[in-house]
Amino acid sequence: ADGPPPVPPAGRRATPFCVSSFPSLTEPTEPMPLPSHTESAPIANPDEVEGGLAERLWCVTFGAYGATHVYAWADSLEDAFEVAVEHLDDEGQCGHFTILTEDDYVEAAEELGVEWDPESPDYAVMEHAEADLTPIGWTTLECARSGGGSAFVPSWEWSVREVHGAERQRVEERSYEEIEAEEVA
Repeated sequence: ADGPPPVPPAGRRATPFCVSSFPSLTEPTEPMPLPSHTESAPIANPDEVEGGLAERLWCVTFGAYGATHVYAWADSLEDAFEVAVEHLDDEGQCGHFTILTEDDYVEAAEELGVEWDPESPDYAVMEHAEADLTPIGWTTLECARSGGGSAFVPSWEWSVREVHGAERQRVEERSYEEIEAEEVA
C-alpha cells in the first residue's frame, strides 16, 4: 500500500481513537442482571453438584429461537449436550429432535444416484442424510424409538455456553434446593 493515507470525504473530519475515552476496566461497574431463565429453566441433573461430581455448569439452549433452556452439570460440552438431550426426552419434548428413518437414507441415496443397502451402508449417503444434524451419541431416546429411527438435533437449533458468576451461584443454590426437596418428599 504505497502512497499517502486515505483522506476523509470533504466536510468530514477523521476522529482519532482515544483509549482514555473508555472507562477503566478496574472501575466498579453495575453487576449484570441474571438471564430471565435463571429461575425457570430446568436443571437436568441437580444431584451432580453434590460432592463435586461435575464441576462445570452449562446452559444448553434448543429451538430455532432459543426458547428452551436446560442447565446441565457436566465436565464437558459433549456431556452437557447429552444430559440436556436426555432431559428433553424424559420430559417428552420430542419436537426438538429430527428422527431419521430408513426412508431418509433411501431418499439421500436417490439424490446421490446410488442404491441404499442398510446391510452395507454407504458413508457418503449417511453423510448426505445427516448433513447439518448433530448426532445424539450414547443414549437411546424414547422419542427415537417411538419415531422408528435415529435421533438428531438440527445443528442450527441448539447452542451451549458455560455458566459463571452470579448465574452459576443461583443455579447451584437451586440444585441444592431441588435435592433437599426430593429428600423430604
